[in-house]
Amino acid sequence: MLLLSACGGDIKVDIENYPQPDSKGAIAYIESCSSCHVPPQPALYSTHEWDVIVTRMQQRRMEKRMPMVTNDKLELMMDYLQRHARQA
Repeated sequence: MLLLSACGGDIKVDIENYPQPDSKGAIAYIESCSSCHVPPQPALYSTHEWDVIVTRMQQRRMEKRMPMVTNDKLELMMDYLQRHARQA
């Protein structure tokens, strides 16, 4: 169980419920996205949808003056999300 402080308070995320929970990509994804909400399961969206979603979330971080997700972390996250995305 990972407990993180977020926009609306503490968010509890059980990383073990995600694919490859010990991978650097899973950890980057959970840490980055749970700063505001419970991250959806990667298989809920296609690879194209993840590209759009991650871009939109970066824009929201900028609008809220939150720290941007670093390029290194984005690369880990996107690789993870692409590997576990819903198959079209």
